[in-house]
Amino acid sequence: PSYMVPSLIFTLESMPLNISNKTDRILLSRRQDTQIVRYEPAQMSGITENLAVIWRMILCLDNVHLDGDFFDLGGHSLLAIKLANHVLKTFKIKLPIAQIFSLRTLQHIGAYLEQFSEGGGAEEVNLRSATQSEMIPLSFAQERLWLLEQLTPGVASYNIPLILKFDGELDVQRLRACFSALSKRHEILRTAIRMVDDQLVQHIAEPFEIPMKVSSMEHLCAEERALETSSLIEREAKKPFILSDVPLFRLHLIRHSDERHILVVNLHHMIFDGLSTQLFLTQLRDSYEAYGSGSQPTSLNPGAQYADFALWQRRWIDSGESSTQLAFWKKHLKNVSPGLNMPLDFKRPQSAAYHGMIETFELPVELVIPLQKVCKEKQLTMFMLLYAAFNILLSQWTGDRDILVGTPVTNRTREEFEESIGLYVNTILLRTVVDEGMTYEQYFKLIMSNVSSAFDNADLPFNVLVQALNPVRLPGCSPLSQTMFGFQSREPEISHIADLDVEVSYQGGDVARFDLVFNTFMSAGRLHGYVEYKKSLFLSSTIQSLIQKFQHVLVTLINANFSVDQILNDASTPSELVKLSE
Repeated sequence: PSYMVPSLIFTLESMPLNISNKTDRILLSRRQDTQIVRYEPAQMSGITENLAVIWRMILCLDNVHLDGDFFDLGGHSLLAIKLANHVLKTFKIKLPIAQIFSLRTLQHIGAYLEQFSEGGGAEEVNLRSATQSEMIPLSFAQERLWLLEQLTPGVASYNIPLILKFDGELDVQRLRACFSALSKRHEILRTAIRMVDDQLVQHIAEPFEIPMKVSSMEHLCAEERALETSSLIEREAKKPFILSDVPLFRLHLIRHSDERHILVVNLHHMIFDGLSTQLFLTQLRDSYEAYGSGSQPTSLNPGAQYADFALWQRRWIDSGESSTQLAFWKKHLKNVSPGLNMPLDFKRPQSAAYHGMIETFELPVELVIPLQKVCKEKQLTMFMLLYAAFNILLSQWTGDRDILVGTPVTNRTREEFEESIGLYVNTILLRTVVDEGMTYEQYFKLIMSNVSSAFDNADLPFNVLVQALNPVRLPGCSPLSQTMFGFQSREPEISHIADLDVEVSYQGGDVARFDLVFNTFMSAGRLHGYVEYKKSLFLSSTIQSLIQKFQHVLVTLINANFSVDQILNDASTPSELVKLSE
């Protein structure tokens, strides 16, 4: 197959080695060698040739072939959305996510796009830059988050704490300058939420020096230093923000020695999301290295600011496409149950309770390759396969067959928003009726169809959907779905900044916004994740049992001979969990 054909071949007299006498991968990647033989793609023309340029950029490839499969070449759901964004920007043609999953190859997707004349495929809602004088409304995600914050005042429910450990000689003043440069580049990092004339607006402050608190623990012994550092990080993570004050992130640098520092970066979800993390860290690294060489950071400014997105989203809501998507969701969610019949360990409180716990897990390495093989054979993404397993797990556990699960998706649905930090996340609802008479093939086709159609209608803000549907609400529950499933293919975190070794980690909280959240991650060939759950509903042992059963379902899915009824009636069904009577 084409994805296994080298795009570049070159010879070396010897492998470059580093000071540890191991292969120097950095020098190797520079390709400063001769006798290079490059394999050129087959002749392309028209839209397909320009589409190949987009593929190479998105997939970070030197070359692509006509029969190259987008997902075999490293594509996944988020990159499929990015591909659709660039196609819309370049060709003015809307490429449905379902078509990317179905057509897959460069040749087939190119042929699909060739059907449309230039500009004939889609009409975009115009994007314009916000002016300094106009009042900037909140995005719909910000609006929803602000309302949720009012339900639990003084509780740090939506903090995102990042922990950066630096080994090496850190230039603290240079680090301060980097955060000021980042906030100058991204207006959202100096944005607060305020009420003006009874309207919530984004208040964007003029650029200013970002404060950074410094605490020294050099005087403590190693054991005391570790305990005090852990305690300080936990206190910082739980410290609430005042949404009307800028900035909505805090910096606290902990000094262990001249060669060891720990930086706590605590950001409010109002200005940040998961996909902002890589942008934030990459631009922090680039800025620190640029200042160290005596130059200015060369990172490109974002194509658009978050305020531009908020204004564009309001105009999009008034467009015909939003009406089309709302019609889809009304049909998709018709007669849906208000909640799954989860067997609770404790009776549900009548008022909302958010005290949560987390159980982490890692799937055995020997499971990963067989799962990837199933994805390739059945033309699924890893998200689809894991979601298919989660669906069966929930059906086993609850006895329900009509399963509704929420999943977070990005609202960076235009190329201009891809390099912009902010709260671009939206929640969509995946509904699958698990039919016991389905075969292996039928079940996976249903999963692919449901996921791709939901992704094609993912722009409609969740709170707009809730308002339109006005669903039955259970006491103390989130509307429509109390269960979430997420998957993220993580790029490797930055490990070096200039001459510093860097380790990035995430501080977990003790807040659960939903009854049950399964988050899974693929990174460096590992599948791992965590389950966030409400302590008021479940015991830790119940969640650990669910994780084991999730793994058991995955093992079963690897076997191509299963049928849905066999899996649902498997002996692993948790009969020991008994739902309390209401």
